[in-house]
Amino acid sequence: MALSNLLTLFAGLLLIIWVIIQWINIPSFLKIPSSLQVLLLVVPTTAYYFFCVALNFTSLSVIYRYAKKPRQPDFLIVLGSGLIGGNRVPPLLAARIDKAIAFYKASVGARPQIVFSGGKGADETISEAEAMQQYAIAKGIPEQDTLVEKIHVLRMKTCGFLRR
Repeated sequence: MALSNLLTLFAGLLLIIWVIIQWINIPSFLKIPSSLQVLLLVVPTTAYYFFCVALNFTSLSVIYRYAKKPRQPDFLIVLGSGLIGGNRVPPLLAARIDKAIAFYKASVGARPQIVFSGGKGADETISEAEAMQQYAIAKGIPEQDTLVEKIHVLRMKTCGFLRR
């Protein structure tokens, strides 16, 4: 369970306890009018609620300030989806490659390698990976920043190979 959820849960439990304490601490023998009793209950409870919200916001601001930033990936993996006419990238696959190119260009510092993964079907003249690489090079990605993985057909084998 996330720390932010626990802080909210804790604030809610304290608020419930506060309401119970307020009802217990108002003695009935003082003959306080019921409208004043409600006022004595609502005002501190509302103030306590806003205090808890402010405390929750402040503590989360401190926690997230020192939280680790997500690190930049070393590799971007683009999975194939078949070719048109045996050697052309279809629009769906082009959108995947364009997204990888956008991540590549947005990276700061060392650029990630783009890994194109896709085998060669019976009706294809080149592998999907080679067609994707050609598409990316035509879009301005340097060839040395691309890798072609055309050995494995099954996705799990591809992931295991790329992990090594």
